[in-house]
Amino acid sequence: MPVVERLRRRFHAPPQAVVDALIAVLCYLTTIALPVKVFHAGGWRMLVLAGLASVPLVWRRRAPVVVAAVVGVGTMGLAFMGILRSVPLPYGQVVATYTVAALASPLWRLVVMATTIGATAWSVLIVFEQRTSILALATLPFIVAYALGVGLRARRDRIAMLEERTRRLAETAEATAVRERERIAREIHDIVAHSVSLMVVQAEAGLQAVAQVASPEVLVDAVAVVEAEEGRMDGAAAADSRTRLLSGIEHGVPPTRSGRRCSLRRETQRSMPGHSPSMVK
Repeated sequence: MPVVERLRRRFHAPPQAVVDALIAVLCYLTTIALPVKVFHAGGWRMLVLAGLASVPLVWRRRAPVVVAAVVGVGTMGLAFMGILRSVPLPYGQVVATYTVAALASPLWRLVVMATTIGATAWSVLIVFEQRTSILALATLPFIVAYALGVGLRARRDRIAMLEERTRRLAETAEATAVRERERIAREIHDIVAHSVSLMVVQAEAGLQAVAQVASPEVLVDAVAVVEAEEGRMDGAAAADSRTRLLSGIEHGVPPTRSGRRCSLRRETQRSMPGHSPSMVK
């Protein structure tokens, strides 16, 4: 396999932990980039609060609600320090909102979203003393993130439902095939059992006719039935029945399983000289 193909397969779907770590690092860097480079604000408090508002995203899939709460505390600390004035978006809180919408239960989704909207309104109206029109713009990223998370959750649930439906259809098809095979096997068993039973009965009747010197018509009818069943079944039982009949006709003794296998009608006519060939149908 070429090296490029191996690398493509390896990095096509990187581990979730790596993805979450990259997201946390990007959120941290974008949070501190503008305050440090442009506005020359910061200090160790800003770095700590920025880390609190982004680093917990590494564990966002394991505990989305707890991570959202910790990130919210860090985001509010940045708001109190006035750092959020120079940051376009609270990136960590947006990602946490998206994760809660995608993974948390309905009750926790409602609680986290209401808390996020309330904290955003308090920061915009009280801390930053902005107009009400700014509040809609500030809450829009959280609403979009929540909608995207809910959409992902619905898509995942639909995929799971389709997989479950496919599994049930496959099980139903397999059960139907098994029932059909069993039905065919029962029918074949009934047909074979009926034919073999009829062959045995007619063969025994022919032997009794030979032993008791019964009318030739009875013997010929039994032989004809056995021959017809042998043609249908092409089985060893019919051939054995024919051999037994011919042995009894020729020797007048109980037949054995060994003997010549030739034309049944010709041997019957040869064994009964007084019987007209026209009687063998």
